[in-house]
Amino acid sequence: GAYVFFAGTREQKLKLAFNMFDLSGSGYISRKDFKKISIAFIVGNRKTQWTVPAAQYPDGGGKTEELDISFFKPVTELMVDMAMLEYDRDNDSKLSFEEWQRYADEDRDVSAFVDNMSALIPAR
Repeated sequence: GAYVFFAGTREQKLKLAFNMFDLSGSGYISRKDFKKISIAFIVGNRKTQWTVPAAQYPDGGGKTEELDISFFKPVTELMVDMAMLEYDRDNDSKLSFEEWQRYADEDRDVSAFVDNMSALIPAR
């Protein structure tokens, strides 16, 4: 677990990331699981609300503002659909580890996520 975050090889980090996206534990990343985890990365664990508190205003008062982020859901779904079209070579609506590896190797954002997994754990 934690060792892979900090000192694992790229292959180990790819496998760990793959397992994080394989919510069902099937050995594949389904389109449904891919969408769920991608949306969760963007909006957090909010299940019924598509708003997030804005940064506090620098002039004081502790005031916050709600930002509507509902537009992220269809954009995220579109991004997942595009990734599935590109990397699901056998068109079975799921990514095998090999297909995931190709995706991580070719997409700079996924590659950066895998390469910088240790940044996901906050410093104490």
